[in-house]
Amino acid sequence: MSSLELITNGKPSGNNISRKKTSKGALLDIAALMDAMGGRCTPMLLDRGVVAQYGKRIGFAAAGDAWGMVQVKLCQMEPPVTFEDGFLWAPTGFVAEVLGGSVTLDEERQTLEVAAPPPLRIGDIEPSAKDLLPALESLGYRVEQGDMCLSDAIDVCFAGYSPNANGNNAGFPYLCIQAPQPPGIDHAAVSPSIAFTMREDEGFVLIGRTPPECDYYSFRSYLASRCLSTVNPFERQKIYTQLGDPVNSYNVQEDMFYPPQASKVDGVFESFFILVSTADRRLYDDLLHAVDEAGLDTGKVLLDVIDSGLVRFGNDDFADLFNVLHRFSNPHDKAAGEAYTTRPTLEVLRLTPLKERKAEFLQPFPARQRGSGTNEDHLQRSLLTLRKSIIDTYSSRYCIRELDTQIWLGDTGEQAIARLEDVLGETRDTLYLRSESFPFNPDTLVIVYGVNHNTIPKTVYTNVSCYGERYFNGFGGITNADYAGNVARNFPELEYVAEMDRLYVWKFARTRLDGDTFAVPQDTGRNLRGINDGDTAFIGFRNYVDPGSPDLIGPDPDEIIFDRAIVLTPIPSPDPR
Repeated sequence: MSSLELITNGKPSGNNISRKKTSKGALLDIAALMDAMGGRCTPMLLDRGVVAQYGKRIGFAAAGDAWGMVQVKLCQMEPPVTFEDGFLWAPTGFVAEVLGGSVTLDEERQTLEVAAPPPLRIGDIEPSAKDLLPALESLGYRVEQGDMCLSDAIDVCFAGYSPNANGNNAGFPYLCIQAPQPPGIDHAAVSPSIAFTMREDEGFVLIGRTPPECDYYSFRSYLASRCLSTVNPFERQKIYTQLGDPVNSYNVQEDMFYPPQASKVDGVFESFFILVSTADRRLYDDLLHAVDEAGLDTGKVLLDVIDSGLVRFGNDDFADLFNVLHRFSNPHDKAAGEAYTTRPTLEVLRLTPLKERKAEFLQPFPARQRGSGTNEDHLQRSLLTLRKSIIDTYSSRYCIRELDTQIWLGDTGEQAIARLEDVLGETRDTLYLRSESFPFNPDTLVIVYGVNHNTIPKTVYTNVSCYGERYFNGFGGITNADYAGNVARNFPELEYVAEMDRLYVWKFARTRLDGDTFAVPQDTGRNLRGINDGDTAFIGFRNYVDPGSPDLIGPDPDEIIFDRAIVLTPIPSPDPR
């Protein structure tokens, strides 16, 4: 171990940072370095890892692991984090990513040179957040900033921070809160995953602009996991279930406020709003007061009630872990969509009362109800005609296995928590269906077909994806925009069959057979970006928001015809002997 003079942006800082040499590279005393840079560093799970924050940038890594994450992006840990000699040691590459800059060791001069931009502050993304800050502080709150970041569930699973990929909707962005650690703690209670703890009197605030025009967006809080043990080592069960109905692009202008406010969000897209996620009525009331004091419109405040009857609050090692997920699907302007996911127009604030108090719990909103009274039964005959054409076309060359389709994720949050069941971050905006499982082999051909639910309309958008059974990893699929009106292209003889334009057909195979085929990749990089021959797979179907339902939630399963899948396996050639 040796000491290096810290040079920041070309100037001596007056600090020295301990360095530890290993065969795989240098490790730095990350706590001292983050303190010198004006950041924060916290041991994770009693020195079995580290959480570091610089402005809005947050990174974490478990001790000994090959991968950490910064802004929910993979960061290779060479060498890995370790705890030795009373210090938390982290590699220079991880430190550089957290700082958003560069870290260079000069062995000859015995210096550590850091080049990093100033950290982002509250108000740098959304100026109104800066206006809100003094009003919140005057009411007795400590305000810490976090960030909203693009998150790839496959990367999180691959890095070892989740046991599965949450049945990810491949190709469609998920964004989640990167939460600052609670004030006043000596180690992070958070497990190495994308989650946070919170006291019953705390709350999280999103402030900024809604996404650009798209087919769908939503915001929803989740219970991520529950601690099952009463002593160390901690045993946690991933549950990942919604804690109520989401605020989405179809209900955001409705009277969803508690109590009802005077005005509403001005338009669905790129509009100013404030969303507070809390269980505490006093925090909610104080936020409304601070919003008014800051000269902002209290009518733009939306409330996400954390149901105190379902969760275990606290910032200790045994508290529940929470998560806030922001979905954003099918932007109409791809460039605007990419810009938004790269830098969401949102700020994240953690509000903590300076004096801990017992919460006055808010009453959760009643659950919204599925159903519009409109169904798809009139398309049954056309669908059977399409099924017959598929079987007639392929039966001479393939063995045919028709797969059952069933509801995939249908439990309420209360049911999932009671059963300690992992429901993969579901949302009640969606009806989730899945096929039976099947082995995906080199010659496997899967035909999916069904009603294009958007044409009724029973959904605002739909998705069909192929998944690996073991890790629930989705590696690609298609939406209604891809398959609209394509039955006649695949089966010209059906062109004039009544309402055939309301149906669809698609193929999943190892190679692209035509323009209506998704080529299922091999997992050659062993990074869960595909499945290898013989791996077990299934087809997942998502149906988002019934626009005819009064409550604007996912379709009622009794009102749609379930999508279907057929697995085709080539018939072996006769033995010439």
